[in-house]
Amino acid sequence: MSHLVMVMGMVGLTVFLGLLIHYLATPFGEVMGVQPDPFTRYFPQAATAGS
Repeated sequence: MSHLVMVMGMVGLTVFLGLLIHYLATPFGEVMGVQPDPFTRYFPQAATAGS
């Protein structure tokens, strides 16, 4: 029983860390709802750097 709980905990932690890395890699993605408008207001050159 304790092995099953330990494995479930490790799987949960792995999934959580994977999602955290994904969300931190895309800070202006649609999942978290953050828009880049405040950032590009203070750094306008960043708005055209990707294109």
